[in-house]
Amino acid sequence: MNQPPRGWPGLEDQPEDEAGPSPAAAGQPNGRRATASEIFIALAKDASSATITVGQIIDALGQRGYGLLILLFSLPNMLPIPVPGWGAILAVPIGAFGLQLAIGWPRPWLPRRLVERTISRQSLAALVTRAAPFLVRLEKAAKPRLFDLTTWTAERVLGAVIVCLSLLLSLPVPFTNGLVALPLVFLSLGLLERDGVLILVGYILTGSIGGLVVTLGWIVLKVATLFVLRELGI
Repeated sequence: MNQPPRGWPGLEDQPEDEAGPSPAAAGQPNGRRATASEIFIALAKDASSATITVGQIIDALGQRGYGLLILLFSLPNMLPIPVPGWGAILAVPIGAFGLQLAIGWPRPWLPRRLVERTISRQSLAALVTRAAPFLVRLEKAAKPRLFDLTTWTAERVLGAVIVCLSLLLSLPVPFTNGLVALPLVFLSLGLLERDGVLILVGYILTGSIGGLVVTLGWIVLKVATLFVLRELGI
C-alpha cells in the first residue's frame, strides 16, 4: 500500500514509543484513553511555546487520526461570532481528511505548507474553552454501538459524506458555517468512539442541513445575480 511522502506527518500507525508521549496517552489513570476534550485541553494548556503548528497538533493526536483531526478543524465553525472566510479555509483540511478516509488511506497527512502553519495557544485555548462543554456532553453519551455503521466499508462512505460537507462549508452562504459543522462534529465523534448512533444522527443532520444550505445558497446566488443585472441595466 502506498505511504505518504517522507516528511509529511501522520502518526496514526506508528507505535507510541516512536511518536513520543502525547496528550492522547499521557496522564490517564489505569491506562484509560483520553477523550477528545481532554486532548484538546492538554494542547491548549501547554505553555512550552506561544504558538503551535498544525503538524505538532497532528503529532500530539497520535493514533486517534482522522476523527480528532476532522473534529478539531470543525469546531471553530461553531463559534457564536463568525469569522469571514474561516469556513472556506477550514474546509480544505476537512475535505482532504475526508477524501483520504474515503479512499482508505492508512493515516492522515497534509502538505508541508499546511503542516507548518502556526496557531496561537491563546486562540486554541479560547476555542477549547467554548467547545469543551458541548464536547463533554456528547462524549458522555458516546459508546461503541450500531457497528454496521463503523465497519471498514462504512468508513469509506463516511469519508465521502465528510467531503460533501466540506464543499458545503466552503460556500459563501452567510451564517451557515455552524449548521454545516454540527453534522461534522457528530460524524467525527462517532468515528472516534465507534458509535454508529452518533454517525446516524450525523447522516440525518447532513441531509436536512445540507438541503437547507443548498437552498439558501441558490437564493443568495439568485439575488446577487439580479442585483448585478440591475446595476448593469440589463
